[in-house]
Amino acid sequence: MDLRIKRSLAFGVDYLVIITYAGLLFLLSTALELGVYLDGKSQWVQQAVGFSTLTFPVFVYCTLSEYYWGYTLGKWVFKLRVIGRKKSSVVWRNLLKFLPWEMAHTAVYVMALEPEEPNGWIWFLAIFPQVLVGVYCLSMLHSKGIKTLYDCMAGTWIGPFNVHPRANKQTAP
Repeated sequence: MDLRIKRSLAFGVDYLVIITYAGLLFLLSTALELGVYLDGKSQWVQQAVGFSTLTFPVFVYCTLSEYYWGYTLGKWVFKLRVIGRKKSSVVWRNLLKFLPWEMAHTAVYVMALEPEEPNGWIWFLAIFPQVLVGVYCLSMLHSKGIKTLYDCMAGTWIGPFNVHPRANKQTAP
């Protein structure tokens, strides 16, 4: 199977994990009536709660999985691993991967909770992540599934299980 397809399907599995976690988080917050507590709080408080309960745990899951094992559940299912010359590369990889997600969350919180028309910076926070994710996808397609832009920036790439996670420069694509 083509690496681009395997990588996209692995992303789908990982996204199912994230959606399941978000669904459980929603049920828990509904049961605890967290919305009542947050009603009337500033968008920055709500943003902090969203970040600490959704974005940060997902970032930690991906980072620790790739740091210690070289793969997340989705990559494991499709026998893929993150390969990098240094273990710290996966931390940078995930920071760069989740940055657009958090930028978009910030824009959504501000737009939903501010009564006035969003300014240019908020529109930038809403639109730029979409462009960046598009570039990530195009770079993955262009590299035949081996690297995205964030992989290039972090010094990582995706390969099969049989490649050591700390492969040397001679094996780098």
